[in-house]
Amino acid sequence: QAFRKASSSVPAYKDILNKHGTEAKEVKTLSDFQSRVPITDKKMTFLSYRLADLCVDGNLDNVLLLLPSSGFSGGYSYGVITSADAVAGVALLDEGLKRTFDLGGKPLIVNTLGMGVTVQTNFPSIQTGTRSDIVLETLARLRSDFTSFVLIGDPLFIKQVIDEGADKNYKWGEYKIFFILGGDWFPESFRQYLMEKTGYDRSNILSSMGIAEIGLNVLFESPISADMRVFLAENPAFLKSLGFSSTPLLFHYDPSRIFIETISDPLLGSQLVFTTLDTERKLPLIRYLSKDQGVILDKQFLGLLPPEAQEKYTPLMPLVAMQGRSDAFVSSAGEERLYTAEVLENLFKDAALATFITGQFFLRAEEGFIVELQLRQGVEGDSLGDKFKNILQNLNKTSVRILPRAYEKFPHQMAIDYQRKPKRI
Repeated sequence: QAFRKASSSVPAYKDILNKHGTEAKEVKTLSDFQSRVPITDKKMTFLSYRLADLCVDGNLDNVLLLLPSSGFSGGYSYGVITSADAVAGVALLDEGLKRTFDLGGKPLIVNTLGMGVTVQTNFPSIQTGTRSDIVLETLARLRSDFTSFVLIGDPLFIKQVIDEGADKNYKWGEYKIFFILGGDWFPESFRQYLMEKTGYDRSNILSSMGIAEIGLNVLFESPISADMRVFLAENPAFLKSLGFSSTPLLFHYDPSRIFIETISDPLLGSQLVFTTLDTERKLPLIRYLSKDQGVILDKQFLGLLPPEAQEKYTPLMPLVAMQGRSDAFVSSAGEERLYTAEVLENLFKDAALATFITGQFFLRAEEGFIVELQLRQGVEGDSLGDKFKNILQNLNKTSVRILPRAYEKFPHQMAIDYQRKPKRI
């Protein structure tokens, strides 16, 4: 139904099908859909047509909010939200928060996201943006006024908040805080780092993946999927059988809202393709390639788990495993690859060392691989390079050199203001 409505009422999509030679009336089965309907992406849609022409009836009537993408992959796309979308989104988020966390009677939602991204909720909320001083002051001042806090933000910004709080002798265990990390992929070692710094359980620190064009909470972790990820991390042979070089995030999704497929690329591997299913959406997207590397974890996957793991981990909703951008790697002269995800995973394996870094780095190939690593403000010490080199030897690459850079001297997107995704290659 979503395909039929888009093909009949969205001017740009009609044109895309026409250029591809696809007759909508000939698409009658799922097999027809997957074999005849073209894969779309940002270039084919948002960078080729007016935004209004990508919408139902070719207009922006009844639109309440436009949500821009980060522009990380070049050019911008937009989420188009109507009043009805906003109301439904609030109900969905609030129900998800209550179902996932023990919030108590009066939680405060602390939105630390940058780029003007708002969090729509009926719970009390504060929009701090990427000001760690405001976040810390809010927690200290209002801790007796609310039963819990939910911090929503970029993983590396949340690290900054935690590190600065530790510098100021915050006793995190005295606060009832839950974290929703979004905007960027992070390794399990990063979550373990936050757990060690705060004393919180894994179930307090979960991830959500949004795609601006589709929605803010398209994919989401649960305590069950977070525990499943640990199982994968502890079983590298099983992980390798899934085709991943580092431990993916395991996300649930709602099959009534989104249809997910994968396509295989000889260079980039398995990539996720999304189709929105809500026929009332103003901007439907059909077979939309987000360029995120991932696989669908079906019943066959669960059947591969040991019996004790199957009993514990059988999820209530479908799962996908996602490792981030499929093109986030560099190749050496010998055609050896190093993914940014692999670097991140190893940087946070030693919590004591990770305290000294922002988490930002730049990866390039030059007689092997070079990782330029940004230190936190006020941290000096070239000797750290040798210590991180020992960790990165776990990557099993021919040559990896670490170049620590003082915060102010890090030459790649130096101003880490969390208003854009980090440039790592």
